[in-house]
Amino acid sequence: MAELPTTFAAITPWLLERQQDLVAWQATSPWLFGGGFFVAFALLAAFTLPGCSVLGLAAGLCFGAWVGTVVVSAASTAGAALSFLAARHALRERLMARHGEPLSRVQRLLARDGALVLLSLRMVPVVPFPLVNPLMGLTHMPLRQFAVWSFVGMLPGSALYAVAGRELSAWAAGGPPISMAAWALLAALAVLPWGVRAAWPGDRAR
Repeated sequence: MAELPTTFAAITPWLLERQQDLVAWQATSPWLFGGGFFVAFALLAAFTLPGCSVLGLAAGLCFGAWVGTVVVSAASTAGAALSFLAARHALRERLMARHGEPLSRVQRLLARDGALVLLSLRMVPVVPFPLVNPLMGLTHMPLRQFAVWSFVGMLPGSALYAVAGRELSAWAAGGPPISMAAWALLAALAVLPWGVRAAWPGDRAR
């Protein structure tokens, strides 16, 4: 298998060269292709290995903008959940014994606003994702809550990759840089954090 490119300058020509092969494989074995794509993306995300950018663009190219967005966000969430569970079951007891007080303060914060904190970190990644996942695993946050809000929070970034991948062929052919449907999708996702913030019960109560 050819080595995956590691820079955006190399990603576009690499994908375009393999577009026909990817589409042909998808048409021949759609379930095998989709399952393999999902597992590969989830494992790369779990171990923070290079290649997620390539697969994010490939998702839009192969599945389209809408389905590609869901696939990328779901696979990213699955990878994050693996990292979350590994930290919870392998590290939490030892770290609580050594750093119980600072971790207890984090626990109290997350007990009150855990979902909003996680959603904010997903949408505005001031803390790198490879750190967010195991850190959340050290808390008492339920896996279901972690997965749901991770999925929602990663939708905007997933959409950017999927839309870019969907438009990749048009860009290469000299067509319009982005379609009106793609602009509408990005606009809707851009206002999503504000809508969630306005609807959050804790904000109205304060």
